[in-house]
Amino acid sequence: MHTYTSIYLHVVFATWNRRPFLNSSFRTSLHAYFAGTARNLGLEYVHVGGVEDHLHFLARFDPTQSISAIANAVIE
Repeated sequence: MHTYTSIYLHVVFATWNRRPFLNSSFRTSLHAYFAGTARNLGLEYVHVGGVEDHLHFLARFDPTQSISAIANAVIE
């Protein structure tokens, strides 16, 4: 018997008090940083998006990886 696990992690990072701090030029760099870090962690199907006051992070990960470890590694 074979099993297949597909776990997706969706995290929303918000600015302090939802202040519109993430302007378009900074946001582009931030999205690229999050995506690159996630891929370096071995995550698959990484998608990063958001607007001025929050960022969405979606990725598929292996069940042997810890959700808290992924979230901490991405924001460090």
